Amino acid sequence: MTRAQKTILLTNILITATSSIGARLSMGMMDPIPFAVLTLALASVPLLAGEIQRGRISLLWSGGRLWPFLALGLFGTALPSLLLFYAGKTVPASRIVVLAQVEILISMATGAIFLNEKIGRRKWGATALILTGMLIALGAGAVTSLGRGELLILAMPPCFQLSHIFGKKLLPEMGVSLVAGGRTLYGMLILLPLIPFFVPAESWSRCLTPPALSLILFQGLITTGLSLWLWYTSLAELDLSKLTTLLLTYPLVTLFLSRILPFLNEPVGPGQFFGAALVLAGGALMSKLPSQEARPLTPAAIID
Repeated sequence: MTRAQKTILLTNILITATSSIGARLSMGMMDPIPFAVLTLALASVPLLAGEIQRGRISLLWSGGRLWPFLALGLFGTALPSLLLFYAGKTVPASRIVVLAQVEILISMATGAIFLNEKIGRRKWGATALILTGMLIALGAGAVTSLGRGELLILAMPPCFQLSHIFGKKLLPEMGVSLVAGGRTLYGMLILLPLIPFFVPAESWSRCLTPPALSLILFQGLITTGLSLWLWYTSLAELDLSKLTTLLLTYPLVTLFLSRILPFLNEPVGPGQFFGAALVLAGGALMSKLPSQEARPLTPAAIID
């Protein structure tokens, strides 16, 4: 990996570490659907502004691209957003990031089956380190069963990986900004019809308080908009399975934040930090593996 690729990935890891915390905080402030719709709308603006100016916005629905973009929005944004926000009512942020590690295995299978990515012994070794860390951290959390919230979290990785297949295939022609913006835009449009049935009118007033607006602003522009832009910038150059495994080292940061932030104050024991350290070690090993489709990072690869 080049220095630019590492910088982009590290930045995205730090941002992603705050996403489950933000979702959990939103539970005490507002209903999940208004929160998701507003954050997605906000994220779409900077991602698609340049595409509108260049006259490329119609690519989101023309030339047979409507269904791939709809699938991208449904499986990459709408369904995972609902799953995360409802699971966040009962599942601590530190536990969410541990459960999400199952996506590593799903990503390896997805990359091998649909994207012809090779899985060598070193990749298996790095994966084993990460999964061992997941199991240690999970055991350290003193959880002996999976409730409904945990099952909702485990349903998210298949959704993400399905959306990444569509995103990976759209990137060469569409570019990073249009793929990321299409994902947020269609995700928002899919959620909008749910509002009359599941969102009371008074729920919107809860989104207008200063703390709620601050959270919406941060979640929309940073943990959704910027994070997706960084993700697709990396996905344009790296294997899906490798990128997924590296990004999923973010629990180390989330566990640290969950312990030190006074408004969370979640119990995090030494075993969870040790497990997260193994995850980080596996990610470091994975970063040294070459990508089959690696190519130099250029402005055209990002915005074209």
